[in-house]
Amino acid sequence: MAISEDHRRRLMANNAESNREARRCIQGALVNLLQTKRYESIRMTDIIRKSGVSRACVYKNYKSKDEIMRDLYVKPMEEAFAATNGSLEAIIDWLFQTAFQHKKSIQTLIDAELSHDLLAILNERSESASGSFYALLWNGMLHNSVIEWVKSGTDESAESAAARLKADLLKLAASIGDSLLAGGRDSRPT
Repeated sequence: MAISEDHRRRLMANNAESNREARRCIQGALVNLLQTKRYESIRMTDIIRKSGVSRACVYKNYKSKDEIMRDLYVKPMEEAFAATNGSLEAIIDWLFQTAFQHKKSIQTLIDAELSHDLLAILNERSESASGSFYALLWNGMLHNSVIEWVKSGTDESAESAAARLKADLLKLAASIGDSLLAGGRDSRPT
């Protein structure tokens, strides 16, 4: 008996939603495990047990815990860059809003001494994309700003923190420009 096209579409949509939910459970299991164990000591078996997802389903979605970490943090960043069309102001706004929504997970990474891994993942992606130091510079500034904000308890609103970073970046740009101009004058022979 053949199934209708409409029924097939509904099945595909249900499968896609089930797959997204499984991935959320797997990612959540890793974040929860990081609250009590060092990253190095967490095994895929631990993640499988904690997630409540079958071994086959976990391995269908992820080959390693490193892949889970990348999916947790890189995919949202890529989606943000696509959604904001690379607008630095929009990216900064998105970054602080998202960090606020996920502050518990980010704090878990900080406590597990893994926030540097997030920066390494972002840098790895940027190096392959651009081959320049420009993206690495932005990654470092944005990463450190968000990490320090989360460490401080996020008492300052996401909007205020984003506005402060934008203002500081304008000051930095002006300072660099002034330094380069001054350096150019000072380096001329007299």
